[in-house]
Amino acid sequence: GHASASGNYGHASASGDEGHASASGYKGHASASGDEGHASASGNYGHASASGDEGHASASGNYGHASASGDEGHASASGYKGHASASGDESIACTLGIQSKSKADKGWLIIVDWRMDNDYNYHIHDIHRAKVGLHKINGVLIEPDTWYWFENGVLRSKK
Repeated sequence: GHASASGNYGHASASGDEGHASASGYKGHASASGDEGHASASGNYGHASASGDEGHASASGNYGHASASGDEGHASASGYKGHASASGDESIACTLGIQSKSKADKGWLIIVDWRMDNDYNYHIHDIHRAKVGLHKINGVLIEPDTWYWFENGVLRSKK
């Protein structure tokens, strides 16, 4: 199944094998479930969710949220204070925006360390990756089911 919605408060949902869902615009929502599901939401406060093996979820825009569950699921959020969550083996939770948060039960985290210069411009200082329960970022062991993000060069976390 395929579903698409655009415009304010748009919603899109798709379920079944190889389902795709896309929503764009203010407060868009997209959800896909089933094998190889894909969900994409763009615009401020967008939400994207994908469940099932090899599910992919992507959210762009400020305060976007992306969630993927199942083996080899991928969740990506870009934009200011976005959130990405992934569960399952070989999953990846990736946040690219300033003060954006990543969380994974298993799998990998990718977090960008943005820093502000004296002219109040943000620049990428470093990009970190870690396998949950195995690797450290800035000396901190990355634990499962914990949100991680950078603020002014300091790795923060919250259960």
